[in-house]
Amino acid sequence: VTLRFFGSVELESASEALCSVAASSTTAVLGPETGRFGKRILHVPVDGLADVAKAVVRATKSVGKPPEPRPFNGHLTLGRARDRRRGVDLRALVGTPIAAEWPVTEVCLVESQMSSKGASYEVVETLSLSGGRTLE
Repeated sequence: VTLRFFGSVELESASEALCSVAASSTTAVLGPETGRFGKRILHVPVDGLADVAKAVVRATKSVGKPPEPRPFNGHLTLGRARDRRRGVDLRALVGTPIAAEWPVTEVCLVESQMSSKGASYEVVETLSLSGGRTLE
């Protein structure tokens, strides 16, 4: 779940800002069913992270791209239809029941690399919501 997108930044500045996040552990709640963003993205909502997202934005507002002006919309992207011309229709998957919850005790700084095969992700640093950080 992306709490804040920085764009292209120096990892050290993002890491330092992230260390000042003041938020408590919480519970993430997945579901209740899948949905779509546009015609090409299948997702599932994730609730329970708004306070953590606000804390991340407050702590990192001077780093990278300006924070999104829209309210936080927690979700997991389940899939993207790559080719619009093929007419991939995700409607059959929308509304599929899905539910889970898990404790959220840390946030991670994640670096993404784009390639012709899609994105790859690497956790650079993990910050415990009870305080403290660990380098990956």
